Amino acid sequence: MSDPGPARAGRSPLVSVLLGLIGIILVLPGLCSLLFSVVWLRSMLLEAGSRPGEFDGVALVIMLTCAAIGAVGVGVIIFAIRR
Repeated sequence: MSDPGPARAGRSPLVSVLLGLIGIILVLPGLCSLLFSVVWLRSMLLEAGSRPGEFDGVALVIMLTCAAIGAVGVGVIIFAIRR
């Protein structure tokens, strides 16, 4: 007879739902970062007094940080789906 091997632990749907909710919460800063960057770049390009390429360093760091948090949220959602 063949041994089927160790039994796999059951997947808890509650944990998957919880991970999905956490992922959605983490995606929200990334969406806000995307929205603000589009508005910021649009206003910078359309205003007569501003020069293209002129960035506010602090705002850029905040937007990149929010985008990174959003990317982590997407990763958590993918992990929850594959789980």
